[in-house]
Amino acid sequence: SSTNPDDNEIKYETDFFKNIANNNQEYGDFSALDDMCGDDSAEQFNSKIMSLMFGKKTFIQPLKFKKQISDVSKSFRVDSLGDSVRILHIFKTLTGNFVVVGMYSDSTVDTIFKPFTQTMHRHIEFHRIARKRFPRLNWLPYAVTVGTGSTSMAQDSFSIAQLYVRMQDGNSYTINRSADNYWFMFGPNGNIPHVHQGDSVTVRLTIESVTTDTEIVALRVGRARHANFHKRHIIPLVSQTFSGGIYTRTYEKVFEVHHGDGRFNAVFEAMSHNALYDDGTTKFTSEVWSLPYHVEHH
Repeated sequence: SSTNPDDNEIKYETDFFKNIANNNQEYGDFSALDDMCGDDSAEQFNSKIMSLMFGKKTFIQPLKFKKQISDVSKSFRVDSLGDSVRILHIFKTLTGNFVVVGMYSDSTVDTIFKPFTQTMHRHIEFHRIARKRFPRLNWLPYAVTVGTGSTSMAQDSFSIAQLYVRMQDGNSYTINRSADNYWFMFGPNGNIPHVHQGDSVTVRLTIESVTTDTEIVALRVGRARHANFHKRHIIPLVSQTFSGGIYTRTYEKVFEVHHGDGRFNAVFEAMSHNALYDDGTTKFTSEVWSLPYHVEHH
């Protein structure tokens, strides 16, 4: 007997958007890290460099660290803007452990597990292109926002205030607070960042904080659903000012694009100083911004 291909089609609009929210199939390469938010293997760091870059030691000197994601729960909401536009809001809650291998002053090495919960959200705008039987033929992704997320900031009050990215061709992007309202448009006339292999890209992250200890800022690039190049880069602190009880810190670095062509997601993460330097199991806070980009051959 033959199988009717229509049997596998999603027939209801709500189920269509639910499938996208749960599976990332329609835009996955541009948001690949949202599900894992840095779940990676431990990496070795030079302890002298870490101490100089991130300020004074507290309880431990970090040697390795990683995030382990144990569970991801997802939910979604669809807003209808008239008959022709739908806004899909995707919400994710990640739970797991931030794991630090650290050395105490007596040279004892221990592994500390810090349980955490981190929320992520991102929005996608769809435009109607047809009125056919199956929803996938009717709706086309038009734009996607910056992905944003954080743990509870109750114990460490800092926040990402601005992200500036400058491409080698001179194009630049400045994303301010409320980044989930910054939209990237798809298509040939869209504004998703495009770079070429070998290009130099300048990134600058501004953080506002009430803590005297500097945060740790990292960038992970080359993340896609089927790509395994997602190296983490530490972005160094280049300047700091203090006014009205607020530290304004600027972290900046120039990167070269070394991975292959395709659609990817770049993830910027700011972590509290005590996430690495304090052995307290509750000492971990983090804020994440992620944005899409496209790599092409020259």
